[in-house]
Amino acid sequence: MSRYLFLIMTFWLALPAITYAQRSEIQMPSSIAIRANEPSKAFIDQAPSAIKVIKQPAGINFYLMQWGGAQLGDVHIHHGAASVQIPDVRVLQGEEDAQFPEEHIANWKIYISLSSGSVMSHEQARNKIYAILAALEKKAWRVLIDPDDPRLTGKERFDYVTGQSPASGLNIDYVPTLDEWMRLEDLSHWSFYADGVFLTVTMQRDQGALDVSRPGHYILVLNLMGENEGFRAFVPPKARTNWRNELPSLWKALNERRTQREAQALVAGKKINTSYQDPPLPKR
Repeated sequence: MSRYLFLIMTFWLALPAITYAQRSEIQMPSSIAIRANEPSKAFIDQAPSAIKVIKQPAGINFYLMQWGGAQLGDVHIHHGAASVQIPDVRVLQGEEDAQFPEEHIANWKIYISLSSGSVMSHEQARNKIYAILAALEKKAWRVLIDPDDPRLTGKERFDYVTGQSPASGLNIDYVPTLDEWMRLEDLSHWSFYADGVFLTVTMQRDQGALDVSRPGHYILVLNLMGENEGFRAFVPPKARTNWRNELPSLWKALNERRTQREAQALVAGKKINTSYQDPPLPKR
């Protein structure tokens, strides 16, 4: 689960950067295109006046777009057969790590507005999020299972995540009942992989407004990462600069943990999807 603990940590650290003041004279484009590991100049050239650049002393540069009021944007993710259009975007944030300049913008966060108002019914939120997940799968995004998690499917995987490992990624081949949906934790997420690129979809909601008969507050965040950045997220932050050497042994240990958990699942009468294969590790 170290990958997602790291993602959650970086997600919260990045939040202060997305609230910058919009000048009234800025004309926000209706759409923008991005791709993993895109050079910052190519991105900025699409809409120079609408992109805010924030240089951080720690070496992380942020590239921000924020649509205001009733205006929302479309973000086109370009990635071959997995290319997809994401509508209703409120904020787009790209991150460039000075430690890995050759990777350019290797980390994107797309903040989606799920409803026209500030709140929506929990059933509407569930249905809209699962429609987005299904659209991603149709566009060649393959569901990702953490390397230490058992390769379960359907309700068995949903029950494993919600009952034993809430930091793990959920599956999309089982749509939870509304009662099950209400029991999901804040920051529950679904993970995908497509031809060297990672995509994580994270749900945020107000856990203090979980009365199913009343509307709630929801935010959906898509996190697009290039291959190296996606695999780096599995190693501890202190090993980030040496991640290529650290990853193989760590990955082996995670897979060994998966084998143990799958053995336990089989004893409990559950089925293992042996056809599932982890994404190939990057070459050293």
